[in-house]
Amino acid sequence: MMWYSLRVLNIYKHAASVKKIIRYYSESNHLICHSPAAAKLFEDILSFIIEYSA
Repeated sequence: MMWYSLRVLNIYKHAASVKKIIRYYSESNHLICHSPAAAKLFEDILSFIIEYSA
């Protein structure tokens, strides 16, 4: 089971959208856009936009 902070779960619970995904990037840090996980993050964001923009 993955561990998520209470903050993440609170945002997930209260977000109005029914299309919600929580992703965990183990190689990230608080500057995720500049971390080793950045490429995967951007790939996931683009995939989410493509999938849910229709």
